[in-house]
Amino acid sequence: MYDLAVIGFGATGVSLLRQLHSHIYEQDMGPVSVALISPADSFSSGLAFGQAESFHKVNTPPELMGIEPEDPKGFASWLRQRTGKEERYPARLTYSQYLKEVYDSMSLGKSDRLCIKECRATAVDIDTSSGSPVVILDGGDEVHARRVVLALGTVTSPTFSANTGLQPILPSSICSISAPEVALVAGTGLTAVDCVRSLVKKGCQSIHWFSRSGYVPTVISRQVKYEPVAFTWGKIKSELNKRERGERLSRIVSLLRREVAYMRNPEILKADELRTKGDLSGYWDYLIERADKSDLPFQDTLSSTRYFAHKIWLKLSEEECIEFQKSFGAFWACWRHPIPMEVVEELNVYVKEGRLQLHRPVAPIKIKGGKYILENSRQKICADVLIDGTGGVSDVRDVKSPLIRNLLVRGLAMAHPCGGLKVDGLTYGLKSKLSNSGIYCLGPLAKGSLFSTNAFWFNSLCASSLAHYLAIEIRLSSCEEACRQ
Repeated sequence: MYDLAVIGFGATGVSLLRQLHSHIYEQDMGPVSVALISPADSFSSGLAFGQAESFHKVNTPPELMGIEPEDPKGFASWLRQRTGKEERYPARLTYSQYLKEVYDSMSLGKSDRLCIKECRATAVDIDTSSGSPVVILDGGDEVHARRVVLALGTVTSPTFSANTGLQPILPSSICSISAPEVALVAGTGLTAVDCVRSLVKKGCQSIHWFSRSGYVPTVISRQVKYEPVAFTWGKIKSELNKRERGERLSRIVSLLRREVAYMRNPEILKADELRTKGDLSGYWDYLIERADKSDLPFQDTLSSTRYFAHKIWLKLSEEECIEFQKSFGAFWACWRHPIPMEVVEELNVYVKEGRLQLHRPVAPIKIKGGKYILENSRQKICADVLIDGTGGVSDVRDVKSPLIRNLLVRGLAMAHPCGGLKVDGLTYGLKSKLSNSGIYCLGPLAKGSLFSTNAFWFNSLCASSLAHYLAIEIRLSSCEEACRQ
């Protein structure tokens, strides 16, 4: 029986293993046995990084992408050693190589205290009826472990129902299709941006991206200069502690509005005016100019929440979390997660050339005569293909993953209304009908509970806490077993 099984071995899984590895050596523990369960195409790199195209970039500075909190600049140092230069937003494939090298430093034959079993397969079920988790693989093999960590990355359900007859193309499949003359891209977030760039590389001359919210990405400032006055963690924490659950979200919104009033010239006002008018090129021209001068006080304010946004989330009631997603989710994603300036400049060129247009549809997408039809308030657009760049729907009750479906059916997991599975914010244990299933969860699958899981630095921080907790458990279990013998 393994001490630990990790299901899904991408960036978060590598981070967890690296930090558990550190605890094992620091505390003179071992040997500790770990089974790593992941399909071969994403093993030690993950889909987000390892399956990206060569021109897809990370959206976070390398200084925040170290594999462990104790060494936050680890990736930046590795990058300088490999390239001999500073690169603000390197390719995702470069980061996948970093992850593989970190794993190689711990893998079989290079560690005398960490015994690793690689299972390059897909987990389809977990059975806890025997008292300890038994992971069932797609080939029928079983992995017995005392505890299991789910680090599956982003798991979503389809955006478009199969009942509509639509057959959207997933982002990972764009590289394998012929260049369409006209393409529709659903979504305007980070995934959709990658889809647009991939289509242009394929030679598509007419791309129409759309979203119900109408929000589009903002631009990362060259430098953070504005320091919040009212919207600080100290004042936010004070407000949260004075209010009961159910009364806290409104106070947070009030503090943010008060902060905007302190700003000399908040960029959000004119930018939102240009966006609402449908002037996408003007919107990006304006934000690029402000970003180049490091004059984005509203963005700076939201960026300042990086290290405490998840703490606010944990203080809200479930109803407030749902209300935030409904009323502010698209707005937050737009302004809190900007993209590199060079990427926006590239997209803006396509807009000026007429190759890229933004729409807010007034009716569901239809298919007629083999063409996809998008209707806005002024026209109908006919396209050859529909690309699903939304990232999928966060309701795990409709996911195709047999593992997630079986966990829900067995009562080993509960769906969170804001996406993913319900996870204990302190232990990262799956909330279930059982008191202690021995199953934990990290990464985007815990988004509804932990909020900030779209940022790798946060997942690394959570992995650090869980690795510490697991190291204590493993050592105590070893001591108890030794005493029994």
